Order: sequence, then structure tokens, then C-alpha cells
Amino acid sequence: ASFGADQQARLNLAYQSTGKVTQAAKLLIRQAYQAEPKHSYFMGCSNGGREAMLAAMRYPTEFDGVVAGNPGFRLSRAAIAQSWDNQHFQAAAPKNAQDERIFANALTQKDLDAVAQGVLNRCDKNDGLKDGIINAWESCDFKPEMVQNQIGKDKVKLLHAIFDGAKTSKGEPIYSGWFYDAGVNQPGWRAWKLGDSQTAEPNARNIVLSKGSMNYYFLTPPQPEFDLMNFDFDKDVERTFETAAINDAISTKLDSFRARGGKLIILTGVSDPVFSAMDQRDWFKKLVETNANADEFARFFALPG
Repeated sequence: ASFGADQQARLNLAYQSTGKVTQAAKLLIRQAYQAEPKHSYFMGCSNGGREAMLAAMRYPTEFDGVVAGNPGFRLSRAAIAQSWDNQHFQAAAPKNAQDERIFANALTQKDLDAVAQGVLNRCDKNDGLKDGIINAWESCDFKPEMVQNQIGKDKVKLLHAIFDGAKTSKGEPIYSGWFYDAGVNQPGWRAWKLGDSQTAEPNARNIVLSKGSMNYYFLTPPQPEFDLMNFDFDKDVERTFETAAINDAISTKLDSFRARGGKLIILTGVSDPVFSAMDQRDWFKKLVETNANADEFARFFALPG
């Protein structure tokens, strides 16, 4: 991640690589086939989903279609949310015989199974079919208190802290909250949020990857030695704004992309542990509000579980 110390490398990761590679590819096609490509598409997932959305936003005349999967479109804030989660999980983690906190055990598999089953018990039938899939995910009103007998009061409080989203000390939101969904007990959710290390060295991806991305890329200037367990949600958020300005795919003004016949498809998992489906849903609502007949060129699909 040390490339984050270089201005041009930051720009390349943020968005410029998409334009440069696309223009080079089209040049090669012209030289090899003496013809323009009939259609150009951008498809990506996760950070690639963010790049896909930026393709429509920053290079609106280059692509006929864009497919963005689980896009980390507001990645600078999702990175802060990772530090928020990590601090809360670390504080709640039980200690071993050596008085070391075991991060992965802040929520056990039994805890997460209880939550997933509680979500299904509360919301599965709301879509008219009790089948293990919560298609009425937007209206699911599950609360951790509903499984307090299984997980205890402390873990109810922990779940509220995580699912209500990162906030300042005054309660002002920094990143979106999250939907409660049946996928919370799946291996992918644990791998990102908690990991499975039974030592004092956590292996949750939110910790392992944050050390590079936040320290070198999102913080300006880069802070290689910054301890993210001490990230201050009142003072340090603004240190991510410069990268956010070039990195985050938040624009809803897509009239040039649309005018050329461009189509945008966004899909995201409701249980995505890294990028909030609630945040993506809210962005799409804004897109619909600011673009008449938006469904003519843009669609959003959420996949529960």
C-alpha cells in the first residue's frame, strides 16, 4: 500500500486508470481490426464496483453499459466504519488465560447463528413465503433484543453499535447503518468482520487490509504508523476528505451517460459485511429522485442472504 504516498498513484487508483486503460484498449482495437468496438462495457465488483460506477460518472462517453457489483462506492467512509467496528469488537472481545483479548470471539458462531435465526423468525414470512430468504429486507424490523436470551445484554449492545453505523461522540452519522439479514452467520461475514484467529493477533480482513488502505491511502498525508484502534471519530474523519474527493463514486448526475443510451446495473448483497446495502439503497433513491424516469437507464438489485 506504500504507493499511497505518491500523488499520481493515488489518482490512478481513484479513477484515472479506468480512463487510461480504456483509451489504450480502444486504440489497440482500432489498430488491430481497423474498426471501433461495437459496444464497450465496464463490469466490476467490490472496489471494481466502485470503479464501475466511476466509469459512468467520470467517463460517461466511453461505455454503453456498466455493471457494478457490491460496489464500495463510498469507500472512504466504509473504511472509517471498519475502524469503528474493530474498536467495538476489540473492546468486547473476551480474554484468554494469558489476559489477551481474542478479537474473533467478540461474537461467537453460536451468537451469529442465534441472530440469523432471529432475523428469519421475525422477517422471513413478511414477503409472503417462508423460505429462508428475506425478500422484504427493507421492512425487516428485527432488533437484537429479540435474541437477548440467547446472546446476553452485552452482545445486544455490541450489535447495536455495529449495525447502527459509525457515529461521532454527538451521535452524528459518519457511515450508514446496516440491514439485519440472514447472512450474518455465514463464513464471509465472519472473515471480514471478525476472522477466526485464536491468538492475540486478529486476522479479520477489516483489520489486515485497513492497515494499508487507511494508513497510506485514505489518510492525507499518509500515516504509516497510525494505530487505527485509536482512530478518533470526532477529529480524524476530516483527514480522509481529500482522498474521498477523488475516490468516492457519489455523483447522481449521469445525463451525458444516459443521453448516449448508457445503461447502469447495480447489484449488492444485503448481508455484505464491508459496504452497506442500506447506503447503496439510499444512493439509488437519490438517483431516482434527481433523474426523471430513472428506470429507463438504471436499475438496482439487492440480494438477501
